[in-house]
Amino acid sequence: METFQFLLILLVTYFGIIIGIVISRFTREEINPGKKYFLSAKSLMTTFMFSYFFYQLNINIFVILVTSLIFFIIVHSLNRKYKSVYTNLIEFSLMSIMFNETLKFGYVVSILSFFYLIVFASLEYDIKLNFVNNLKISFVKTFYFPIFLIILYFI
Repeated sequence: METFQFLLILLVTYFGIIIGIVISRFTREEINPGKKYFLSAKSLMTTFMFSYFFYQLNINIFVILVTSLIFFIIVHSLNRKYKSVYTNLIEFSLMSIMFNETLKFGYVVSILSFFYLIVFASLEYDIKLNFVNNLKISFVKTFYFPIFLIILYFI
């Protein structure tokens, strides 16, 4: 894959943060009641990427389903219990590996990463801040995702 094409896919995927903040800005009153659904969606997106990654490795479907269920439970409990930089770091490092390894098979993980970043930006949205400050906060919290991807691409 050409470097330009890879960087373009990364840029379009990262554009999910901007869309998530725009959607959250228009639906401010729905942010707090919907947090538990956003957390579930975030865990589900990570699990879909995990499942697709193992599917591309030609692992038995039963093993994929069982490990995906276990992975969902672990990720969801971590997201609910520990809302910290470390859980995001673990998720983004796993996403970077899966994103980089599955690009040769198609763009499924990049599309799921796009939706994941929409949900992530919606979870990180602060009603008290303006658009630019919310954008800065979301980009700072996800800065290691493109860095990991670029490093993995060139290894």
